[in-house]
Amino acid sequence: MDRRTFLAVLLSVTVFSVWSALFGPEPPTPEEAAALAEAAEQGETAPAPAPEAVEPAPAPVPELPEVTEQEVMLSMCGGTGTLSSFDGLSGMSLAAYEGPYEVMPFYSWLWGTVTGSVSGGWHPYGASEPGPAEVLTPEARALTVGTGSSPTDGDSARMAIVERTDDAVVLRGMTATGIEVTQEIYEGLYDWEAEKPVLHRKGTDAYRRLEDSGNGVCLIGMNVSWRNRSSVPVDQGLWLGIYEVANQSGSGMTARYNSQRQPTAVTDDDLSYGGPNGAGCVTAGTRLEDEKTEFPLEGPVSWFGISDRYFGFYVLPDEPSAGSAFLSRIGQGEEALDGTHWAVTTRLDAGETRTESFRIYAGPNDLDALGRVDESLQDVVDLGWFEFFGYPLLIMLRFFYSAVGNWGISIVMLTLVVKALFFPMTQSSFKSMQKMQRIQPMLNELREKHSDNPQELNQKTIALMQEHGVNPAAGCLPMFVQMPVWIALYNVLLTSVDLYHTEFLYLRDLTQPDPYLVLPITIMALMFIQQRFSTPSNVSPEQQQIMRFMPLFFGLLFFAFPSGLAVYVFVNILLSNLQQWWIKRNLDTADPPAAAAAT
Repeated sequence: MDRRTFLAVLLSVTVFSVWSALFGPEPPTPEEAAALAEAAEQGETAPAPAPEAVEPAPAPVPELPEVTEQEVMLSMCGGTGTLSSFDGLSGMSLAAYEGPYEVMPFYSWLWGTVTGSVSGGWHPYGASEPGPAEVLTPEARALTVGTGSSPTDGDSARMAIVERTDDAVVLRGMTATGIEVTQEIYEGLYDWEAEKPVLHRKGTDAYRRLEDSGNGVCLIGMNVSWRNRSSVPVDQGLWLGIYEVANQSGSGMTARYNSQRQPTAVTDDDLSYGGPNGAGCVTAGTRLEDEKTEFPLEGPVSWFGISDRYFGFYVLPDEPSAGSAFLSRIGQGEEALDGTHWAVTTRLDAGETRTESFRIYAGPNDLDALGRVDESLQDVVDLGWFEFFGYPLLIMLRFFYSAVGNWGISIVMLTLVVKALFFPMTQSSFKSMQKMQRIQPMLNELREKHSDNPQELNQKTIALMQEHGVNPAAGCLPMFVQMPVWIALYNVLLTSVDLYHTEFLYLRDLTQPDPYLVLPITIMALMFIQQRFSTPSNVSPEQQQIMRFMPLFFGLLFFAFPSGLAVYVFVNILLSNLQQWWIKRNLDTADPPAAAAAT
């Protein structure tokens, strides 16, 4: 071996030794060496060390694509609104219905003129004609979609309109958590008479057949898909929300006569309301505030949305048990929007997609139309505790309208029928009240004569009443028996959209108060007359003073009553006064009662 070769081999061995000492594997411990020697003797191979557990990498959060807000006009099922790719649907109106009149009662105008808050002439039903009725205001944010625990987190999808036709629109976007959302909205006809009701898309043969038959209900269909675009599974909350400016119902005894716009839902067959003041809440604890922005509603979701007394925007999941409904609020203070949302928490594998389908009704709260879509939608028309009387009364009211073609006359006819049904009972009550007044002097005489013997006074009083055919309970019994019917009829006239914007005599809308005050003042006058017929003669001056104010007190309520209710009350009191006058006249022509026996 020459010198160069020797030096090269020596240098190589030196470098290898140094590298092994610095970076090579550590020598085994004595215990490990003994184990290796024993395994070698038995002809076995030493087990390889277990690999360390490695946690899966978190789902990569994709960078959201740059998109700009797009807006299109959405016209479906008689409603027209603005669809924003960022904020959903808003400003939806119904061309077939007018909005409410801006009624100004005469006293409001007079007071405003005196204080300077009102200028110009008096316009009982507003200075201009109302535009189309709104089911969603321009501030609304309906049909927004996203991911997370709820819309209050603000993780909504930033969408872009990717397809637009005359009958449908498709939006697609990403959420901050990496979920791709696709939302398809289309118009269809709902075949509610089919064995399995189905919504047929516009333009299909099934749609055309249903359109020709005239039996379908126009609904807006919507499909929403959430797709996991990441490479790992994720547990994700998915939601669909509807938010609106929930107007205050006001305060005081007349608050319920205002048409309050509020979040509404039916879950597990229970109706729930929410809003800024929680008025009319059926489910306890549904008052939405900045500090309490979400209330879960238990049970399968029949529908959720926004409603007022006469119109509504309702979303019905095709699978009621697929998710849960909530009353919730987004934003705070004056800019807060109250609403409802549907949500579900699910696991999406990499590339997996979950799709949910919904039907949407936007229109009047007509019992027939709502029932064709879903029976539970009829719950939004609240006929009160005595609805089992209310529905027959509403059927009668509609029957009379089909015969005479005027809702005001129909109310008069319905009042006549109700009055006739209870005429025998009322007749007996009025006669007993009149006879009680006629024997009142004799009753007073008995009280003076037997004031020291209550037992004998009671016996003499009962004998006197039996002699003259007076039943002390007859005056109260008819009132208690008729009370459920009166309350039911009251609720029918208060809530029925059939009376919306219907004219009668000088009135332009039977669902609005009488701005001319003719009906309220006339009702007060009739109440004073009725009081003179029914007030006993032995009432103390203090009681008489209180009773004089009762017609005034109750009459003031009719300043806020819908005029349809005022028409009913006017006819009812007028008939009662005529009936009492006729009874009193016939009793006065009879022989006066004999004086009480001084026994």
